Order: sequence, then structure tokens, then C-alpha cells
Amino acid sequence: MSERKKQQWIMVMNRNNQIPDREWGMEVSYSVDHHGIVEAMRLAHEFMEHNCRVFDNLDYKVHNPKINAYAQQSPENLRDVVMMVSLSIQQQWSTVGEQMKDYRQHGLDSRFVWGNKSNTLKWLLVYGDDLFNDAIEALHTCKGRALDIRLMEIFIQVDGLGLAKAGFCCQLFAGRVGCIDVHNLRRLDIPETTLRLSKSASVKVRTNKIAVYVDACRRRRCSWLWDSWCDLIAKKQPSRWSGGDEVSQVHFDYLVN
Repeated sequence: MSERKKQQWIMVMNRNNQIPDREWGMEVSYSVDHHGIVEAMRLAHEFMEHNCRVFDNLDYKVHNPKINAYAQQSPENLRDVVMMVSLSIQQQWSTVGEQMKDYRQHGLDSRFVWGNKSNTLKWLLVYGDDLFNDAIEALHTCKGRALDIRLMEIFIQVDGLGLAKAGFCCQLFAGRVGCIDVHNLRRLDIPETTLRLSKSASVKVRTNKIAVYVDACRRRRCSWLWDSWCDLIAKKQPSRWSGGDEVSQVHFDYLVN
């Protein structure tokens, strides 16, 4: 009785990172005996290239739309979104949830609402309705890069916010632009001058600065900035976060809990 020849396969594997200790599973396989090694490899690469975007930026795709819907629901919700952004300035992301609870309970008397963060809340209490109406109008009247520019012009008005945090507001409100903060500056080798914008700058300077910032974000994509930042924070604090997906999820949790 002749020994049966072992077949060789090229297998494409996948694993769900959101399920702890999940084993790798096979998506598809191609027979080397049938196709030959070169063709089997070509087919495997073709499959991966065709399907990679199904799983790409998953955290952003799952969590960001929920935050957008929340922010676009009312001026009060948008005020909380902007305050979450403000409270996160120079703070560990893991602490922002407790800060949000304290701010909601005590408002301007919150121990976390001080300095520029106090100025931000005071501004929102006066101009919050206008901010919301202008942002909603931009969604209905602008598209593409023009929408990014317009939303940045709207959110940069908020007292206490610079370019990066205005970009964060755009990301939370509409899934646009993104936040190139100090973490992203260092790893993307972007000059710090990209983020510098004085509130007293002329209209021309402000317009140019916003355009440069928007284009920097568009080159990297809003979704990539979100997911890569979440993964970075999880790696910097492995004892606090189970992974980038948890860092992403709490953006929504901090707003609704």
C-alpha cells in the first residue's frame, strides 16, 4: 500500500483582537499542489489586498459613528463633547472619565475645570447653541476638504482650544480631520510649528494654518489617526488598557456614563 502524499497549502489566517486569547482561524487556503507555489502565493496576496479594508480601522468604524450621532443630537451633547476634549488636555486619557463625571455634577465649580478649561466652559455656556447650529449647517452645505476646513474654523473659535483639539472636536462631531497631538507629532515627525496658532493671528495666517493642519490629517486619514493613537495609548499603559479597542470604546463611554 503506497503512502499517501501530504498536500501543501498556503493559508490566510485571521484573528479577532477584540476577543482575548482568541486563536488564529483560517480564512481561505490555496493548494500548492494544484496551483503551484507562485500562483498559490499570488492568490493569497490578492485575497488579502481585496479584503484588508473589511477589518481595517475597526475600532474607528465601530465607535466613532456612535459619538458623531451623540454630538449631533443637541447643543448640550456637543458641549459635553467639547468639554471632554478640553479636560483631556495634558491629562492621561484614563482619567478623563472621572473628570467628566465631576464636571457634569459641579459645572464651573468642578475641581477639574480650571484655567483655560474654565474659559472653555464659560464660552460654551454663552455660545454653545451657535457652535452647534454652525457645525450642523456645515454638514449640510460643505463636502470633502471644504467641510474639514469649515469645521476647523468653527471649533477653533472655542476659547481654550488650539488646532489639535479643534481637530479632535471635528473627529468626534463628524468623523473628520483628527487630532495630531504631541504623541502624533513625535512619531510622524511633524514640525511643532504645525500646531502653533495664536488667537490674535490675522485671518490670513489662521486660514493658512488651518489648511496646513487639515492637509496633514488628510494625508494620514482620520480613521488611521484615531486607531493608531488608541493602539499607542494602550501600549504605553498596558496595565490599564486591554488594547486599543478599549481606549477607543471609552470615548463613547465617557460621554454617556
